[in-house]
Amino acid sequence: MAHGDDGEWLSVSAAARRMGLSRQALQQRVRRKTVESRHDNTGSPQVFVSGASRETSHATPEPDVAPVAAGLQQAVPVAAGLVSLADVRIMLGEQREALQAAHRDAMAMMTERVDSAECRAEAAEARAAVIEDKLHQILDHLLKRPPWWAVWR
Repeated sequence: MAHGDDGEWLSVSAAARRMGLSRQALQQRVRRKTVESRHDNTGSPQVFVSGASRETSHATPEPDVAPVAAGLQQAVPVAAGLVSLADVRIMLGEQREALQAAHRDAMAMMTERVDSAECRAEAAEARAAVIEDKLHQILDHLLKRPPWWAVWR
Protein backbone atom coordinates (compact mmCIF):
# COMPACT_ATOMS: atom_id res chain seq x y z
CA MET A 1 0.00 0.00 0.00
CA ALA A 2 1.44 3.30 -0.99
CA HIS A 3 0.92 6.40 1.07
CA GLY A 4 1.62 10.05 0.48
CA ASP A 5 2.54 12.84 2.84
CA ASP A 6 -1.08 13.51 3.78
CA GLY A 7 -1.10 11.13 6.77
CA GLU A 8 0.82 10.09 9.81
CA TRP A 9 1.92 6.99 11.70
CA LEU A 10 -0.04 6.51 14.95
CA SER A 11 -0.24 3.91 17.67
CA VAL A 12 -3.03 1.37 17.30
CA SER A 13 -5.11 3.05 20.01
CA ALA A 14 -4.74 6.53 18.54
CA ALA A 15 -5.37 5.29 15.00
CA ALA A 16 -8.48 3.43 16.16
CA ARG A 17 -9.85 6.62 17.73
CA ARG A 18 -9.04 8.61 14.61
CA MET A 19 -10.66 6.00 12.35
CA GLY A 20 -13.70 5.50 14.55
CA LEU A 21 -12.94 1.83 15.21
CA SER A 22 -12.42 -0.18 18.33
CA ARG A 23 -8.84 -1.08 19.19
CA GLN A 24 -9.58 -4.76 18.68
CA ALA A 25 -11.12 -4.17 15.24
CA LEU A 26 -8.04 -2.25 14.11
CA GLN A 27 -5.73 -4.93 15.51
CA GLN A 28 -7.63 -7.51 13.46
CA ARG A 29 -7.12 -5.39 10.34
CA VAL A 30 -3.40 -5.16 11.11
CA ARG A 31 -3.22 -8.96 11.45
CA ARG A 32 -5.10 -9.43 8.17
CA LYS A 33 -2.85 -6.78 6.57
CA THR A 34 -5.81 -4.73 5.32
CA VAL A 35 -4.28 -1.55 6.75
CA GLU A 36 -0.71 -0.35 6.39
CA SER A 37 1.27 -0.95 9.56
CA ARG A 38 4.83 -1.13 10.82
CA HIS A 39 6.69 -1.47 14.12
CA ASP A 40 8.51 1.44 15.69
CA ASN A 41 11.95 1.20 17.33
CA THR A 42 10.46 -0.18 20.55
CA GLY A 43 8.55 -2.91 18.70
CA SER A 44 5.14 -1.32 19.17
CA PRO A 45 2.83 -1.51 16.15
CA GLN A 46 1.94 1.66 14.31
CA VAL A 47 -0.75 2.25 11.71
CA PHE A 48 -0.60 4.74 8.85
CA VAL A 49 -3.62 7.03 8.97
CA SER A 50 -4.22 9.34 6.04
CA GLY A 51 -5.96 12.68 6.48
CA ALA A 52 -9.18 11.36 4.92
CA SER A 53 -9.20 7.90 6.47
CA ARG A 54 -12.01 8.36 8.96
CA GLU A 55 -14.22 5.45 8.06
CA THR A 56 -17.80 6.59 8.44
CA SER A 57 -19.17 3.10 7.90
CA HIS A 58 -17.61 1.93 11.18
CA ALA A 59 -17.83 5.17 13.09
CA THR A 60 -20.34 5.58 15.86
CA PRO A 61 -23.16 7.73 14.49
CA GLU A 62 -24.09 10.90 16.28
CA PRO A 63 -27.19 10.16 18.35
CA ASP A 64 -30.33 12.04 17.40
CA VAL A 65 -32.42 10.63 20.24
CA ALA A 66 -31.68 9.95 23.87
CA PRO A 67 -33.29 7.10 25.82
CA VAL A 68 -35.23 8.38 28.83
CA ALA A 69 -37.59 7.35 31.64
CA ALA A 70 -40.25 4.62 31.65
CA GLY A 71 -37.82 1.75 31.38
CA LEU A 72 -35.91 3.37 28.53
CA GLN A 73 -38.79 2.56 26.18
CA GLN A 74 -39.59 6.03 24.89
CA ALA A 75 -37.24 8.41 23.11
CA VAL A 76 -37.12 12.18 23.04
CA PRO A 77 -35.53 14.04 20.09
CA VAL A 78 -32.69 15.90 21.78
CA ALA A 79 -30.88 17.09 18.67
CA ALA A 80 -33.99 18.93 17.47
CA GLY A 81 -33.87 21.04 20.65
CA LEU A 82 -37.33 19.98 21.83
CA VAL A 83 -36.17 19.06 25.33
CA SER A 84 -35.00 21.67 27.79
CA LEU A 85 -32.16 21.14 30.23
CA ALA A 86 -34.65 21.22 33.11
CA ASP A 87 -36.63 18.38 31.48
CA VAL A 88 -33.47 16.34 31.05
CA ARG A 89 -32.58 16.91 34.71
CA ILE A 90 -36.07 15.76 35.75
CA MET A 91 -35.74 12.64 33.61
CA LEU A 92 -32.29 11.99 35.06
CA GLY A 93 -33.71 12.32 38.57
CA GLU A 94 -36.45 9.83 37.71
CA GLN A 95 -33.87 7.41 36.36
CA ARG A 96 -31.77 7.79 39.51
CA GLU A 97 -34.84 7.07 41.67
CA ALA A 98 -35.65 4.00 39.57
CA LEU A 99 -32.06 2.82 39.88
CA GLN A 100 -32.11 3.31 43.65
CA ALA A 101 -35.39 1.39 43.92
CA ALA A 102 -33.93 -1.45 41.85
CA HIS A 103 -30.84 -1.43 44.10
CA ARG A 104 -33.02 -1.60 47.22
CA ASP A 105 -35.03 -4.49 45.73
CA ALA A 106 -31.85 -6.35 44.82
CA MET A 107 -30.43 -5.86 48.30
CA ALA A 108 -33.68 -7.09 49.88
CA MET A 109 -33.63 -10.16 47.65
CA MET A 110 -29.99 -10.88 48.54
CA THR A 111 -30.78 -10.46 52.25
CA GLU A 112 -33.62 -12.97 51.91
CA ARG A 113 -31.32 -15.41 50.15
CA VAL A 114 -28.65 -15.05 52.82
CA ASP A 115 -31.24 -15.56 55.57
CA SER A 116 -32.58 -18.62 53.76
CA ALA A 117 -29.06 -20.02 53.36
CA GLU A 118 -28.37 -19.42 57.06
CA CYS A 119 -31.56 -21.30 57.98
CA ARG A 120 -30.59 -24.21 55.75
CA ALA A 121 -27.10 -24.25 57.29
CA GLU A 122 -28.54 -24.28 60.82
CA ALA A 123 -30.88 -27.15 59.89
CA ALA A 124 -27.96 -29.09 58.39
CA GLU A 125 -25.93 -28.50 61.56
CA ALA A 126 -28.83 -29.79 63.69
CA ARG A 127 -29.13 -32.93 61.51
CA ALA A 128 -25.37 -33.47 61.78
CA ALA A 129 -25.57 -33.15 65.58
CA VAL A 130 -28.35 -35.78 65.70
CA ILE A 131 -26.33 -38.14 63.52
CA GLU A 132 -23.23 -37.56 65.66
CA ASP A 133 -25.18 -38.37 68.84
CA LYS A 134 -26.56 -41.55 67.24
CA LEU A 135 -23.03 -42.61 66.19
CA HIS A 136 -21.77 -42.04 69.75
CA GLN A 137 -24.57 -44.22 71.12
CA ILE A 138 -23.73 -47.02 68.69
CA LEU A 139 -20.00 -46.75 69.49
CA ASP A 140 -20.68 -46.82 73.26
CA HIS A 141 -22.90 -49.89 72.83
CA LEU A 142 -20.24 -51.66 70.76
CA LEU A 143 -17.48 -50.85 73.23
CA LYS A 144 -19.52 -52.22 76.18
CA ARG A 145 -20.13 -55.57 74.46
CA PRO A 146 -17.64 -58.33 75.11
CA PRO A 147 -15.51 -59.38 72.15
CA TRP A 148 -16.83 -62.20 70.00
CA TRP A 149 -14.22 -64.70 71.13
CA ALA A 150 -15.20 -64.19 74.76
CA VAL A 151 -18.85 -64.97 73.98
CA TRP A 152 -18.15 -67.95 71.71
CA ARG A 153 -16.80 -70.43 74.21
